[in-house]
Amino acid sequence: MQAANSAERFLEIREIPREQAKKEVRAFFEAHHGKAIYPSDVMEALALDYDLVYEICEELEKEGAVKGL
Repeated sequence: MQAANSAERFLEIREIPREQAKKEVRAFFEAHHGKAIYPSDVMEALALDYDLVYEICEELEKEGAVKGL
């Protein structure tokens, strides 16, 4: 059976150190200041593992770097 959406993209996840990922996630939020951003947006934009992005977003929220995830 063929996928309903033939334009479906497959994301190749990058394996990078956690601290580098955190820096990139923080920079993504800073570049998109004031916009509603979901962890899935960050995952797609940076090609990072969703669970890692979610954990980093929670950390950044606790640190006060981002709000309202």
